[in-house]
Amino acid sequence: MVMVASAILPSQDGNTNIEAWLQSVDENFTATEVALIRQACVYVQTNCPENYTPLQESCFTLSLQIANLLLSLHLDAESITASILYPMLQYSEITLEDVSDQFSSNVCKLLKGTLQMDGMGALQRKTHAKAQIDNFRRMLLSMVEDVRVVVIKLAERTVFMRHINEVDITEQHTMAQQAMDIYATLANRLGILEVKWELEDLAFRILQPIKYKMVAKQVNERRFDREQFVADFKSELTTLLKQANIEFTLSGRAKHIYSIFSKMQRKEVGFDEIYDTTAFRILVDNITDCYTALSVVHSTWPHVDVEFDDYIATPKANGYQSIHTVAVVGEAKRNVEVQIRTHEMHENNELGVAAHWLYKEGGASEGSYQRKISWLRQLLDWQREVASSNEIPGDIAQGIAEDRVYVFTPGDEVISLPKDSTPLDFAYYIHSEVGHKCRGAKANDHMVPLTYKLKIGDKIDILTSKEPSPSRDWLNPQQGYLATARARAKVHSWFKKRDYDQNLADGQTIFQRELKRLNLSGIDPTILCKRFHLVNGNDILAAIGCGDIRIPQLTGSLQEQLQQNQAQEPLDLKTVLSKSKRNTKAPKGILVEGVNDLLTQVANCCKPLPGESIIGYITIGRGITIHRQDCKNMLQSQQEHPERLVEASWGDVQKQNYTVDLVLEAHNRKDLLRDLTRLISDESINIYGLNSYADKHNNLTIINLSLEISDMQQLSQIQGRLLGAKDVIAIRRQ
Repeated sequence: MVMVASAILPSQDGNTNIEAWLQSVDENFTATEVALIRQACVYVQTNCPENYTPLQESCFTLSLQIANLLLSLHLDAESITASILYPMLQYSEITLEDVSDQFSSNVCKLLKGTLQMDGMGALQRKTHAKAQIDNFRRMLLSMVEDVRVVVIKLAERTVFMRHINEVDITEQHTMAQQAMDIYATLANRLGILEVKWELEDLAFRILQPIKYKMVAKQVNERRFDREQFVADFKSELTTLLKQANIEFTLSGRAKHIYSIFSKMQRKEVGFDEIYDTTAFRILVDNITDCYTALSVVHSTWPHVDVEFDDYIATPKANGYQSIHTVAVVGEAKRNVEVQIRTHEMHENNELGVAAHWLYKEGGASEGSYQRKISWLRQLLDWQREVASSNEIPGDIAQGIAEDRVYVFTPGDEVISLPKDSTPLDFAYYIHSEVGHKCRGAKANDHMVPLTYKLKIGDKIDILTSKEPSPSRDWLNPQQGYLATARARAKVHSWFKKRDYDQNLADGQTIFQRELKRLNLSGIDPTILCKRFHLVNGNDILAAIGCGDIRIPQLTGSLQEQLQQNQAQEPLDLKTVLSKSKRNTKAPKGILVEGVNDLLTQVANCCKPLPGESIIGYITIGRGITIHRQDCKNMLQSQQEHPERLVEASWGDVQKQNYTVDLVLEAHNRKDLLRDLTRLISDESINIYGLNSYADKHNNLTIINLSLEISDMQQLSQIQGRLLGAKDVIAIRRQ
C-alpha cells in the first residue's frame, strides 16, 4: 500500500492542525510552495466545514488523504494544492469559477481536467452514448495535456476504495468494477504499479469476497514458514552479493492477493502449486551490477528458463525495466522469483510517469516531445483496452474508437482533430488567418503535401505567406484538402467576402429574373432581411449571388411575402373567375365550384395527383392554386384566409404525367443510388430530379426524388418497390 510515513493523517472530524501537517511535508517544497498549499487548506476549511463526502467524512479529511498519497508519488506543489481543493468542488456548492479568483491558472487547469475525469465512471452506465463519447474525448485530451491530472484522479479513487465500506453495497460493486476495469488498467498503462496493485486488491475484495478470503487465508496460513524461508534465503543471497563486491539493497515481499489469484486462474492451478508467492528484489547502482547479480543467482541455484525475462534489454510498453528470473531453492525445490534492477529503474517502475514529470523540464525540448508522444500512445492503448471491455456499452465502445487524431503544435501543445484531418484543417483550427495564409506544412520536420492525412503524435508546423490567398480547390471534396466542415466554412466565408461586389451584381440579376418569372414588380429585397437574418438588401442580393440563398428559397419567400402584403385586399370571386383564362400547362379537367377551363395551377408545396382530395386557393393575378386538402399550407389558410378557399374536384382527367416529390431514408452503403435509379427505370418512370446527403451521425442517406407519375396507382406501386429495396428504411411524400 502506498503511504507517506512522515505525513500526519487527518482526524475524522476534519480538524487537523494545518501547521503540524505542513511541517511534516514542507521539506520537499519552498516557502512559496508551502504558502500555496496552506492557502488551499485554509480555503477548504473556511468554505465547506460542514460538507461531508459519501464516505461520511469531511471534504478536508478526504483532501489530505489524497494529498498524502500524492506526496508519496513525489508530485509538485500545484498538484498537491489541486488535490486539496478537488473534493470540495465535488461535494459542495463551491465552483471552479469561485476558485479561479483565488488560485493560479495552472492549479485551475489541473482542477478542470480532474473534474472532466469524473465522467469516466459513466462509461459503464447505460447513459446517452453521444454525450458520454464527447465527455470521454474532452477527458482524454485533458489527460494528454497534463499527466498530473490522471495521477490526482487515481489517488482520489484509491483513497475512496480504502474506505468503500462506508457506502451502500450497490455503490460498492459499481465503484469496485470501475476501479478494476478502468482505473487499475490506466495505472498499469502508466506504470504506477503500487497504485495498480492496491486498486486491484481492494476491488477484488468487494467483487469476489469468497475467493478473496480463500486466497488471503491460504497466504496467512503459510506466513510463519514463508517468513522463515525469506529470512534464510535473504541471508544466503546477501552473503553471495557481498562476495561479488556489489553495492545493493535486498528486500522480499509477498505477492499481492489479486496477482496470486490471477496467476492461479491463468495457469489453471491451485494455491499449493503457486511457488513464487514471495518475490525478492535486488536494487543496484548500475546496469553492469544488474547482470553481475544475475550471474550470482544463476550460478548458485538452478533457474526456470521459461520464467526468465530481461525487461532491461527489452522494456515493456509502459517503460517498465527489470530482470526477472525464478530460482529453484533447497531440497524442496521451492521456486523463488528474483527481480534485479537499478535504483532509478525501481523509481520509474513504482511511480511510472510520476517519476519524471514533463513540467520539470522547463520548455519544449526534444526529450519532452518524445516522452509526451510515448505518454499519448500509452493513453490511446488504454482507451482501446477500455473500449474492448465487456463492461462498456457497445455504442460507447464503438464511439470511443480512434475517430480522432491527436497532434502537436511546434510548442508541444496537443490539438484534437477528426480522423483524416489534413495540415490545412490543423491550420484553420489554430486560427483563420493561419489557414488563409497557409502555403505549405511540415510533419515532424519533413515537408508534406497539404492533402497529407495527419497521424497520431505528428508535430505540425505551418508555413505561411504574407498575404492570404486560399484556393478554390480547397473546397473541392475530391481534391482532399479539407476534412472538417469548420475549415471549409472558413474558406467559403473568405471567398464570399472577397467576391462581395461580384456576388452583389449576380444576385441582383437573379432577383430581377425571378420577379419577372413570377409576374411581380416593385419588390424591395430588404423585405427578406428578417426571413434570412441579414442586415440589408445588399446582403440579401450578395447571398443570392454566392448561393447561400438558393432559388427555391428565394421564390418561396417572395410568394409568402406577396400573400402577406395582399392578405387584407378584398376579394371578389366572380371577378377572379371572369378574369381567369384557360391554362394549357395545368392539368385538364379540374373543376372549380363546377366551372371548367379556369386559370389553375398545381401547388408546388404538395403537388396533388388525380384521385386525391383537392381544394382551390385564390391568388391575385395568378388564378387559382390547387392544393391537396391535407396540405399544411391549406390547413393554415383555413384559419387565416377562409374567404380565399374554393371547392375543387377532378373532372374528366386526361392521361398525362404529374411531378411528385418523395423523401427516402436508407442505410448508407456503396451503390445505393445506382440500385434505386435502376429500380425506377425498370418501372418506366422518369426521374425529374434527384439529390442526396449523408446523415453521418446515424449512418443514413437521405434522398430527395422528383418523379413523373401518371396516377395514384403508379405512385403506390413505385413506393412499394422502393420500400422493399435493400437497406431502405422509410419513404414519404414531401
